[in-house]
Amino acid sequence: MSLCRFALRHTAVEALRGQTLVGDNVKNSDFRALDIAADGALRDNSDKPFILIYTDDATVGGMGHPTLWENGIVELVIESGIAAAMGSFDEETGETTFTGYGVPATDTGMEAALDIIDRQVAMTLHGDGEWALLFAHLHDGITKIERKRATLSDSGTRLAARQIRMWVDAKADPAWGAELAPAHYAKRFEAAVAGTDVEANVAALLGPADAPMSYEQVRARYGLSGDVASALVPAALYPGGAPVSEIRWLVE
Repeated sequence: MSLCRFALRHTAVEALRGQTLVGDNVKNSDFRALDIAADGALRDNSDKPFILIYTDDATVGGMGHPTLWENGIVELVIESGIAAAMGSFDEETGETTFTGYGVPATDTGMEAALDIIDRQVAMTLHGDGEWALLFAHLHDGITKIERKRATLSDSGTRLAARQIRMWVDAKADPAWGAELAPAHYAKRFEAAVAGTDVEANVAALLGPADAPMSYEQVRARYGLSGDVASALVPAALYPGGAPVSEIRWLVE
C-alpha cells in the first residue's frame, strides 16, 4: 500500500464531507456500500446521493533513480451519483424532490444536482480548509482531468452519475523508517489522523524512524545493488548497522 495514495483518498474524503449536496455521504473506496436494489435502482447504505473516492492506475516515468517509493502520476477518481428513487414524494405538491437539497427528482434536476456537486468538489479541494490544504500538499499538480457521465433508465428507475478522473503528480512515499521533518506531508498527515481509526495504518506505512540499519535494509530502502550499498556504508565503519540519518546523508 502506498502512503501517499492512502493519504490522497483520505484527505479528499475528509475535505468533502459536509461540503456538497451529498452531505456526509462521502465514501472511501467503499464499493460494497453501493448496490442495485430489487427494483433496479442504484442504492447505497443511506439511500442518499453519494460521492465515492478511490485511486486507480498510476504511472512512473523518467526516473533518475529506480525505487518503488515513487508514486508517479496517480489517477484519483471522484464519482457522484443520484437516482430518482432517492427522492421523497410530497403529497401536498405532488412532486418528488431530494429532501434538503431543493432539487426536483427529474432528469433535468438530477443533472443540475451533479453540476452543483462537481462545482462544490472543485471549490472545496481548492479551498483553504485544513484537509484541503493537506490534500494539495500531497501532489505537485494535476496533469489531466476527464469528466464522464452516465445515465440509466430501466424498469422505471432514473439514475444520473458523474465521474471526475484527475491525474495528479503524487509525491513519493518516504523511505521506510526515514527521519522526516514536521513539515513533510507524511508527518502532517500522521498528525492529522492521530487518535482516529486510521492512525495505526499510517504508523505501519511509515515504519520506525532512526533505527540502525543493516546493509540489506539500506539496499532495499534506496533500491541499490549490494555492491553500491556496501560502498556507501563500509562495514568497517558501521559493524552494527548505520543510523538512518547518516545513511540519508551518504545517499542523498
